[in-house]
Amino acid sequence: MAGSSTKPSYADQGLTGATAYHYSVSAYDAAGNVSAHSSTVSGTTLSSTGPSVPTGLAGTGVNAYRVALSWTASTDAAGQVSAHSSTVSVTTLDTAAPSVPADVHAKAVSGSQVDLSWTASTDNISVTGYNIYRDGKLAGRPAS
Repeated sequence: MAGSSTKPSYADQGLTGATAYHYSVSAYDAAGNVSAHSSTVSGTTLSSTGPSVPTGLAGTGVNAYRVALSWTASTDAAGQVSAHSSTVSVTTLDTAAPSVPADVHAKAVSGSQVDLSWTASTDNISVTGYNIYRDGKLAGRPAS
């Protein structure tokens, strides 16, 4: 009995999307003899339209290293990929406080003015300003 060592295959083309088709295979030889049909298998073509695009994409910074995303799910579970949703920008939260201002000095320059100076604070993002307290109460907020 002669046979082939390669695995035969066939690509059935020109079909309708999202449709189930049922197949069986029989063999024939040069003399015109035909085998019985194989067992039947089913194959369903993919949908010709992909899933809907996810909508309502929103994001929120959770902490300095994590964001939470949410969206309205797509429809159509045919195994295809949708187009990209719109983009959304999300900023992580800055949870690290600036360093404590150091080397604070107060110098009286008149009967109604005291000048303050200090070593600038550092931060993982940037220092944008300082809170100045006089006798425990907020007296000013100079920018950095």
